[in-house]
Amino acid sequence: MLKGIDWQMVAFVGATLLKEYWVYYRLPQIYYWELHAYPVSDDDNNGKAA
Repeated sequence: MLKGIDWQMVAFVGATLLKEYWVYYRLPQIYYWELHAYPVSDDDNNGKAA
């Protein structure tokens, strides 16, 4: 029975679910780039279509 299991798929699904639960419970995360929160001014977002 264990020979028929695709362990790479099990590992991928398990890691994906673990990551989703990690983010859901707002645990500390590792960011690989800097996050900047720039406010959007009215000049940049005036509601006009491109």
